[in-house]
Amino acid sequence: YQQIEERYPEEFALRDLDKYNYRYPQGESYQDVCCRLEPIIMDLEKQDQVVLICHQAVLRCIVGYFLNLSTQEIPYIRIPLHTIIKINPVAYGCEKEEISFGVESSVTHRDRQSQESIEKRLLDLANGESNTT
Repeated sequence: YQQIEERYPEEFALRDLDKYNYRYPQGESYQDVCCRLEPIIMDLEKQDQVVLICHQAVLRCIVGYFLNLSTQEIPYIRIPLHTIIKINPVAYGCEKEEISFGVESSVTHRDRQSQESIEKRLLDLANGESNTT
């Protein structure tokens, strides 16, 4: 994230404003990914047991669906590396269980930024300041 923030600070700040709907130039938004996954998710619901190996963003969309999370929550679901994410059906929904392989790795999760800090960064960029947070 740091390299993107340094090279493309305005795009980085705009993404923070609405991470679910934001689309990098020539890229996909979380909304695009969720729409693309819809037929796959419908098939997953019909299965007894499934193993998926996928990118974190794709897994966020799938986990968000099964946990019935809002579109504002999906981009911020913690999906650690080197971890099995097990979705267990329970009464009225599903629960998420994490099974770690115990492999040390960098943390790729980034918390939601406050609206005020995003707006300040955009204002600073508009005024020609390039400080990153």
